[in-house]
Amino acid sequence: RVLSAEMLLLGLYLSYPEYAPLVKEGISPAEIEDEKLRGLFKKLYSSSSLALEELASKLDDHELSIVTGSTIELDIDREEVERNIHDCIRNVKGKKLKKRLKALEMELRIAENRGEMQIVKDLQGQISFLIKEGVDEGVL
Repeated sequence: RVLSAEMLLLGLYLSYPEYAPLVKEGISPAEIEDEKLRGLFKKLYSSSSLALEELASKLDDHELSIVTGSTIELDIDREEVERNIHDCIRNVKGKKLKKRLKALEMELRIAENRGEMQIVKDLQGQISFLIKEGVDEGVL
């Protein structure tokens, strides 16, 4: 089974606590698409410790099984951890950005069909801004 970038990030976060600040700085829970994982990241980010014993008391059974699965299936050389974290963050942010762009492009087509030129102009501006932001962050 292939782990999603979000699951891989979770596994790396838990398995390599010395890299936890890199993950926290790189991605916020709001950027996590999977609802369950988003909730888990919120709990983990607010936890003072990543010790499984302490986490177990804060997580329900389903969350614990997700945590366990993300760490058990992790097969990464220590030298590759940082690169993998950066790749996962780029992947998650890129996916979210592309989804947002697709939604804006649909709104744009609707506005064009209705002849709502001011809305078209606003949406084009938003799309341009998001594309520039994505290119600057290296996710597009």
